[in-house]
Amino acid sequence: MTTVPTPGPPSPQEVSRRLPRTDIPRADPVGRRAAEDRLRDWARHYRLTPHGEEWFQMDVGGDAYDLYPAADEKIRDLSARLNFWLTALDEIAENAVDDVSLGALNDQVIRVTAVLDDTARVPSGNGFDAALADLLRHAATLLSPHQRSVLHDAMRALLALWPWEGVHRATGTWPTPDGYLVARRHLSAAWLVRTMAEPLNSIAITPRTPGYGRHLDLKRATCTVMALQNDLASYSKEYRDTGAVPFSMPGTIMHHRGCDIAEALAATRRLLEAETAATTDLILAMLESSDREMRDYARDSAYVINFSNQWFGKQERYRTSAEDGPN
Repeated sequence: MTTVPTPGPPSPQEVSRRLPRTDIPRADPVGRRAAEDRLRDWARHYRLTPHGEEWFQMDVGGDAYDLYPAADEKIRDLSARLNFWLTALDEIAENAVDDVSLGALNDQVIRVTAVLDDTARVPSGNGFDAALADLLRHAATLLSPHQRSVLHDAMRALLALWPWEGVHRATGTWPTPDGYLVARRHLSAAWLVRTMAEPLNSIAITPRTPGYGRHLDLKRATCTVMALQNDLASYSKEYRDTGAVPFSMPGTIMHHRGCDIAEALAATRRLLEAETAATTDLILAMLESSDREMRDYARDSAYVINFSNQWFGKQERYRTSAEDGPN
């Protein structure tokens, strides 16, 4: 193995100098600990990570508090639990590398799908299906009908894409870069994060809102940037874990173009730069909207991209080493 420059968190230049400046609030550590205690009690009640990296899921879930310290506490707790649930189940999906583990993933997906199909169904005991039923019960009282519908759509997309990812991992096959990016917007949790951003910010944008199509364009663009941030930041960690080029945008580009991984990493960075510039244009245009909630959503989109970049920069899990990555 030889060494190549390896990606850490994307640089400030890659998240665009033109992106509107947003101040990341300093969350109250006492409030965050209280939020994490509630999240930990809930996750352990449903036994979501008996063998998993609970500390990491706790960090991801607890970030709902850091992101939106002024949001309604019940909606913030719902968002944290959704993030924890997704991250814990995604760990199972990432380990689906053979017929047995892929079968176990599909069994989980079927049980969870049954809950989405019948939201009045209350599975007994613990596990991902029982936890999801609890999440949906809380969502029914906290979210508007449109927000619940969008959340259900986001969950169904994940349930379709986890087995898709599992098949690629188990068979060693690769999608096209465009197909991968469609999936990664969801599998990286970006789509769920942006879906919950609206109730967390008391934003009620619906298909009846003028400019709703531009709102969807910005959501998709922001999720693209977040997915690419994730892939670049996590590349070295995933390579260390497996000893092989991970299922990621750099790996997808490498196989699609027939290039080496150093060239694929550079191409992914260029793609992030281009996608962030395009997203910035959408944000700046929406900031000129006459609709206050559209402007609020645009500001929050810039905020979450900046927050995401800083988050990856402070995670020990994603620190790089001079010997990370193949050539």
